[in-house]
Amino acid sequence: VISWVVYCLISKGLFQRYDSLTITYYQTIVGTILFVPFMVFESTQWDQVTPMIWMNVAILGIFASAIGFYLYLMAMDRLGVGMSSLYLNLIPIVTLLTGVLVMGETVTWGQGGGAALVIASVMGAGRR
Repeated sequence: VISWVVYCLISKGLFQRYDSLTITYYQTIVGTILFVPFMVFESTQWDQVTPMIWMNVAILGIFASAIGFYLYLMAMDRLGVGMSSLYLNLIPIVTLLTGVLVMGETVTWGQGGGAALVIASVMGAGRR
């Protein structure tokens, strides 16, 4: 939580000098550089990593990370840190719906109830 607050506050200050796309570009580059050294310590059998796996990693990196952060930064620029952070609580709801629509998963009563609570909380907090 602390690192996310620091990230949001630093990003907010960057909007005075750069646009969202530039901020996302440099965040992605720096994040990649910082995490690549950790790959050395993983016990991955690199000869078994297929091109399909690399393609999946690239797709996740582009769509789940880069585009996601870009959209979040745009929201933060327009709505402010507090309101845009509030909407992050909807990520599990989107994940749940994607699982239903794409993978044909079924929603349990607990998941449905949890989703309803999250949506009600976001709506209630958003009205303030």
